[in-house]
Amino acid sequence: MRSRPLLLLTLYLPMVLGGLIAASLLGLFFANSESWVGHFIFERPESFLGLVGYWLAYGSAYLGLGFICLLLGFVFPLIVASPFYDYVSMKVEESVTGKKAAEVSFARSILLMGEELKKVLFVLFCSLIALFIPLLNIMVPVWMMSWEFYDYPLVRRGLSFRERLNRVGTDFFEVLGFSVWFLIPFVQVLLIPLAVAGASLLAVESIENRASC
Repeated sequence: MRSRPLLLLTLYLPMVLGGLIAASLLGLFFANSESWVGHFIFERPESFLGLVGYWLAYGSAYLGLGFICLLLGFVFPLIVASPFYDYVSMKVEESVTGKKAAEVSFARSILLMGEELKKVLFVLFCSLIALFIPLLNIMVPVWMMSWEFYDYPLVRRGLSFRERLNRVGTDFFEVLGFSVWFLIPFVQVLLIPLAVAGASLLAVESIENRASC
């Protein structure tokens, strides 16, 4: 990284863009939060217990929608930056294994588009379900972002969505550990390249352990 400052700068530029997009989405959310949250919760009741449930649901939906806006702001730049992050992941893998990292052919990458669509639908489904569950509505979106970094070595090997889901499920708590710092404002922007490297190391270690069994 130190020998390639231009590459390092290129890695950080998408996150700066993501910060601007996230700030815009959050501003839009704060300006329309009452109407947006109103689409996801029930009508305000009159009873005391009903009010308690209402405000719990309101707070949960408010936090969940806010984090989704924040997440979306960083997901779009991540898509644009994915070739650069994949390159970093590939170099990390080569430095650890001492071998040339696997690469997916163009024809195979076309076939894998359907597998990527399955992943997108799975992520959206989990995010929507978690939206109504306190704490999970915060942790699930950031865990999904860590999964994105973990996935690079697996995608290069042409694994199906089911196989990749099985691998990330095996290392669930390790991947969750990468998610914690996503909750700290602005810190995630500074540590993105380290997350790519760390998650790649975790995935490669998992791959090597399975191969030796």
